[in-house]
Amino acid sequence: MPQGTIDGFAHDKFAGAREVFEANFKNGEELGASFCATVDGETAVARRWPEFAANGKDRITVDQLMSHSSGLSGWRPAVSGADFYDWEKLA
Repeated sequence: MPQGTIDGFAHDKFAGAREVFEANFKNGEELGASFCATVDGETAVARRWPEFAANGKDRITVDQLMSHSSGLSGWRPAVSGADFYDWEKLA
């Protein structure tokens, strides 16, 4: 059986996928993992993440966010390297 820890976030509606993913690692059928999602880049981020619209960000598109052209340059207050592993803090 492979050694290690499976960590991350999965919304409750994806619980079935999460369980299969974990089972595949436990029985040795998986050696690694990745994730891909197809999203229309012209869609406003706030359409899928309503809270993102706060402070005038309601018209920023997925393309703008992912290409770093949305005008959002960083976090205030600054975050540490360890913070990048804290889902609750960064979400």
